Amino acid sequence: MAMAWTLPDEWSRAADEVLDRVINEGGHVPFHFPAELANGLTMAVRKGRIDERARAAAYESFPRLNLVRDLEGVERMKTAIELADLYRLTVYDALYLELAQRLALPLATFDDALARATQRAGVPLAVPLG
Repeated sequence: MAMAWTLPDEWSRAADEVLDRVINEGGHVPFHFPAELANGLTMAVRKGRIDERARAAAYESFPRLNLVRDLEGVERMKTAIELADLYRLTVYDALYLELAQRLALPLATFDDALARATQRAGVPLAVPLG
């Protein structure tokens, strides 16, 4: 979802709607989110999708969003690993699912595998599968 907020070629109306909700209502991200964001932006630079200046601007804009970084996720790694095994997810993606389950919040993703796992786990999606 965060990449859709920062990369012009991933923009969508659904991503904008989620961004508006985050700005107005807040949102939660797993503890590893800053590293995942930095990595996604760095890969976008390497693939020529954005330049270094755009990467820096995008990364620096995220602290201004109303996102709460969940530090309890470190303590929940066992659960995340179990979810990863159960739903055939990466542990990184399973951390998003674990957080949404624990906080009883909808999960916002455009990743098909994570969206399907989220539905199977009975967690609502912020963006319907399409």
